[in-house]
Amino acid sequence: MPVIPINSYPRRQSPRMIEANRRNAQRSTGPRTTGGKAAVRQNSVTHALTCQLDLLPETDQNTIAVFTTPLIRDLKPASEEELSLARRIAGYYWMKRRAREVENSWFAEAIHRAGAVTEAEIAQATAQEFRDNSQRFMRLSIYEQRIQRLLHSQLNMLRDCQESRMNARRVLARGEESANSRFAFASRPLKA
Repeated sequence: MPVIPINSYPRRQSPRMIEANRRNAQRSTGPRTTGGKAAVRQNSVTHALTCQLDLLPETDQNTIAVFTTPLIRDLKPASEEELSLARRIAGYYWMKRRAREVENSWFAEAIHRAGAVTEAEIAQATAQEFRDNSQRFMRLSIYEQRIQRLLHSQLNMLRDCQESRMNARRVLARGEESANSRFAFASRPLKA
């Protein structure tokens, strides 16, 4: 039988505590103005690596579009399925870049807080940051690994789609060639 710590049992609240909580909840309604609502809307977004890209604020979406549009064009999608895969691939490339930016910003903040100037001070500040926040760096590394796996699987799917399309075109072209050659043979006059 597992051992359950004493402080993990649910505490029973007295009727007075329940009533006090209800009164406090009535006063705590969250932001009321549109500015306040807009400000708290992004409270839980820390690095934007695990969110849907299309749910980010419009300025971030514009930045993402500037980054991803050339990538999508370079992948040369020719169908809706290929376009969908190309968009996902470009989004994963953006997430990889964003992960690197997040990590760099963490180190830059640590260097700034420490007032580090020399190379030794910078190295010490970054080491201290990594030691103090190793869980955060480990989570970021896990996100990066997941993004990398997803990126490779989507790239393979896109290559398969494009290869299938090209093979179908080759087969169709060969079929037309053989059909044309049969008609050419049938239209030749017979030699006597």
